[in-house]
Amino acid sequence: MEVGEELKSFINIWIIAILSICYCYLIPARISHGVPRLLSLLPIIPVFSILPLQISTVHLAFPAFFVLVWLGNF
Repeated sequence: MEVGEELKSFINIWIIAILSICYCYLIPARISHGVPRLLSLLPIIPVFSILPLQISTVHLAFPAFFVLVWLGNF
């Protein structure tokens, strides 16, 4: 990949990650406790693990992967 494409991909990953974090904060707060809340969050957890796989540069991929997987655990 070119450097420009790599940075564009990196920025897109972080935009998606920030939107996912906002979703996890805002939407489940409006849903009742229990299974419905869990079901609203389950699609987001794998997203944090899959997103960094789009980056081919190790210097960008490792920190992004580490932070996003860490976010996925909370």
